[in-house]
Amino acid sequence: MGTTTRRRRAKGKGAGTRKSKYTDEQIAAFRAQDAELVEQAQDALADPAFGAKVIAATGGGALSIARYSLTNQALLIRQAEDRGLDLRGGVGTYRQWKEAGRAVKADQFGQALFITRPVGRQDTDADEPTDGEQEGAPVRFRAKKVYARAQTTGIEDDADGQEPQADEDTDLEAAVYESLRKEAERAGYTLTLWEAHEHYGRAVEVDHDTRTIHVHDDAPGGLEQLAGILGEILTEQTRARREKRQATEPTAPAETVEEITVL
Repeated sequence: MGTTTRRRRAKGKGAGTRKSKYTDEQIAAFRAQDAELVEQAQDALADPAFGAKVIAATGGGALSIARYSLTNQALLIRQAEDRGLDLRGGVGTYRQWKEAGRAVKADQFGQALFITRPVGRQDTDADEPTDGEQEGAPVRFRAKKVYARAQTTGIEDDADGQEPQADEDTDLEAAVYESLRKEAERAGYTLTLWEAHEHYGRAVEVDHDTRTIHVHDDAPGGLEQLAGILGEILTEQTRARREKRQATEPTAPAETVEEITVL
């Protein structure tokens, strides 16, 4: 009697899992877009003028970009620069603008700005951690569409079409400082304010050994310097995490093939 050999592939971790509603090509495109957004954000964070751009792009109101992580602020600023959009009027999702009494213009649906958010947080502005890791555990990020006020229309539009600025009673400095304070905490740093009478050489001084950032509340340009320094810290932390992940990432095991002899 002849002998034949059948090859049976060993079941992997994905065996029995639910099939995605997207094709492999669509999934690859999504991942490529996500990776591109991360790179854009890192480039923007490394820009020496990043701190000044954050201050210039921050407006008042509930939809200020200050509510996002600094990484997403960088991403929004980079996209807005490319398209000539003013972010001071606020940024929001389609639903957030609808709740504010405004609607995204019909010709702007295909011109959305993108931020990144952890998978599963579709209805929240929470977008930390910054690049996909928290306490050493991988976190998947996906792109989320948002729109600048200039991309919407509503009864509050000025007659000349210009973007309305923040209300006079809006404390922009306080909003920006609180946003940066939270970002410093996420990066593992403590933010402290030094009194005006204390001697200082710079508006912001960093002690990386104690992971403390000192801000002189009377020094000009303090918030701008703080945003720039946090951008540098986030860029370095992202680089370090990537290097660590690459160094510890195991190589893909060869496919297991079991030989079955049938007589």
